Amino acid sequence: MAITQYTDAVEIDGSQDVTQLTVQGHSTQDEALQSWQDSAGGEHARLTGDGRLQIGSIENGMMATEDALIEAHRDETETTMPKRGQHLLGEVTDALSSALHWVVHELVLKGTAGVSALHTAVRAKLTNQNTGASSSADLRAGDFEAVNEGGSSGNPVGELVGVHATATTQNGGYTTNAIGVDVEVIESSADVTNAYGIRVNDITGADDNYAIHTGAGLVHLGDLMELPIQSSDPSGTPESNYMTVYLKTVDDQVQIWGKPQTGDPYALGGGGTVIEGGSGFALPETIASTDTVLIDNNQQYTIFDIDIAGTLEIAGTLNLA
Repeated sequence: MAITQYTDAVEIDGSQDVTQLTVQGHSTQDEALQSWQDSAGGEHARLTGDGRLQIGSIENGMMATEDALIEAHRDETETTMPKRGQHLLGEVTDALSSALHWVVHELVLKGTAGVSALHTAVRAKLTNQNTGASSSADLRAGDFEAVNEGGSSGNPVGELVGVHATATTQNGGYTTNAIGVDVEVIESSADVTNAYGIRVNDITGADDNYAIHTGAGLVHLGDLMELPIQSSDPSGTPESNYMTVYLKTVDDQVQIWGKPQTGDPYALGGGGTVIEGGSGFALPETIASTDTVLIDNNQQYTIFDIDIAGTLEIAGTLNLA
């Protein structure tokens, strides 16, 4: 069959509501249904016979495996190609009362034969194979940013979230472990100076600043915990029925202190003997530096001087008999 060649522009001006261009493959179609080339015949985009869309670096064989329905490849030698593989920009005006989802990825596993191995709806991977100087590099597999430039002091935006993760087990489903966010840092045999499972930079710009704020649920730590030693009691007021717990140096001793919503901060005990009594109770003859006194309102006061005949330093107010 002869091939008709057009040496000038082709324009289709539709006169009715029908498909304006149809390309139908042969019953044994192996070649691409469409091929888009430069003046030298170099192929830059094509639609394969089985419906795969391929764009980018085609000539060097990067798409020989045809491993996706939509492929966009950029070879390292293609220095004039853009440095963005995919760019989607959406602008929406007027009132928004329904959900807007600009990029959606969904994966549904069906059937009754069972599921094993790892399955991922969205996967991002950044690999550095550059052997040059990289001390100033900041490599990120994913970067999410939510920016608010609207609202007002009287009508602020309700909530602004950079990343939201949800693990949902629907009614009728059964799950052994439901994990909202799972973090893993793999050092292998490489030389890594510091590894952070989760690193939160300073949160200081709001009226109330929370580096981590949880709802109900046990907080479980699998290893040691480090806390800074405060030179003075922290500012701010805890929420109702909560207490701020911190380390504080008193008479060259590091102690655990608590600051309630109302009342003065006080030491939470040094691990010694607990001496209980009501307001006005008589002290025993000997009190150790780690002993703790509980008065009738259950507020806790630590005695620092072991000689009751001398001066007593009390973290609070105690009515002595």
